Amino acid sequence: MSFSGFKEVIEEGDTVILYISVSQIYALEVKPKLISKLGQPVDNVFQTKYGSLRVMDLVGVKFGSRVNLSRGWGHVLYPTPELWTLTLPHRTQILYTPDISMVAGDEFERHGLGDRVCVSHRDVCVEGLGVSGVADAVFLDLPKPWEALPHAVVAVKDSGGRICSFSPCIEQVSRACEMMASLGLQEITTLECLAREFQVKTISLPVISNDTKPITELQKVKVKDDELQEPSKKLKIDEDSLVESCNKDVLSDENVDDSGVLQERAVQNGVQQKNADVRFRTGITHLKMPGHTGFLTFATVPPGHSRSTGNSATTPLP
Repeated sequence: MSFSGFKEVIEEGDTVILYISVSQIYALEVKPKLISKLGQPVDNVFQTKYGSLRVMDLVGVKFGSRVNLSRGWGHVLYPTPELWTLTLPHRTQILYTPDISMVAGDEFERHGLGDRVCVSHRDVCVEGLGVSGVADAVFLDLPKPWEALPHAVVAVKDSGGRICSFSPCIEQVSRACEMMASLGLQEITTLECLAREFQVKTISLPVISNDTKPITELQKVKVKDDELQEPSKKLKIDEDSLVESCNKDVLSDENVDDSGVLQERAVQNGVQQKNADVRFRTGITHLKMPGHTGFLTFATVPPGHSRSTGNSATTPLP
């Protein structure tokens, strides 16, 4: 099934994405049988926490449709590269370098991208990228990117292009920038990549009303002479008269009903009644967030830049 195209109706042999929630996204192959752990063919029935789904029942269903599970429901989506990446199982395993290129090549072929992607295995720091003057951009993800930068310049078109290098440590970035500058690259820029998760929450903030008189005008605090002489005693305020003065300014006949209850005014444009809180939704980040940083360093290869490295082996693209 190709990621580069699109169709409306699910057919046997297709790959579909079963979307139940943000944390429950699964890739399913629409075929009648699966091989069990015992090596026996069994019916293709997918189990979820909301019940089971007979995968062959999806044949003839349109992508984007809602499908019923035995105890719930989900949606079947077309497998875009973004959705496919989310459904890939992440596990730790040992892969030898020659095998990685074969696995990647098979993945591109199965998704209909074999005619657009060329996979090869080589030591690019010593042998180069294998191409010359054909690339619009080069992306490097290497422990020592400065050793591959001269070869990356050779691979870029004579009309110019861009080079990007990813490194997890600032020391690698420093050496890469020094090499870029020595090669005559321009517009060298480094960005730090740090994932930050935002939580959408409703918070409240108090409203300060301009109509309310200052506290000094509402109540004059009278302090007895003996209270000033004894620091251990707290200042006393005539609370009854203070509340009465506040009520005269805040309450009026038009906003008090027959039962003496303050009438709620209509909320317009997010502003509530005086002396109340304004509630609104916003994004809040965690104070502490696990993860690791990374750096992306960009540079521009100007048009007509020298492509010579002295030892870059190049071969034509297939």
